[in-house]
Amino acid sequence: MNKTKTIAVQLTEDGARQLQPFLAYAKKNTVGYYFRCEEVDVSGPFFTMMIDIGVDGEHGSTIALNIPHAMVRWYVETEQESAIGFLKR
Repeated sequence: MNKTKTIAVQLTEDGARQLQPFLAYAKKNTVGYYFRCEEVDVSGPFFTMMIDIGVDGEHGSTIALNIPHAMVRWYVETEQESAIGFLKR
């Protein structure tokens, strides 16, 4: 069985302020803004996100967004999207 990874990247409040133009691709929960990503790379000078820009929970195209590590509050990786409670509305 092929399992698809789900990654959610939660921004800091300052990160959300600075990334205002990109928030159209983000979702919002009670903690703040987050991106649903296909993959992330935390090893370089920037936190790189491949953001899934699909709507209403459907997978769509992806864009790469490179941001300073300090803009990321945390990120979660799971094989089951339902394991990330805030992704469910």
